[in-house]
Amino acid sequence: MANDVRTTASSWGLTSSAYEKFSEDFSDALYHCVKRLNPQRDEAVLDVATGTGWTARLAATRGANVTGIEPTRKHRRLFRLSQAAILQSSRLV
Repeated sequence: MANDVRTTASSWGLTSSAYEKFSEDFSDALYHCVKRLNPQRDEAVLDVATGTGWTARLAATRGANVTGIEPTRKHRRLFRLSQAAILQSSRLV
């Protein structure tokens, strides 16, 4: 079973470069979800399968302390690149 999870995660990562562009198409839905969640300043938020970090970035811009969990190496790299320039209140596990 562990190999199945690793295989799935690594195959999902094959699309990482296109994922950031594709995710722009549903960024309005992510914005709406974060708005409904209404994270408060210094509140802890866990973003599981954070991808390239769209939701994490939105929550962090509202002041939340965000932890993102992402199994895909390529998505983690893109997440780190996007976070470095914008936010200090988030981390990736």
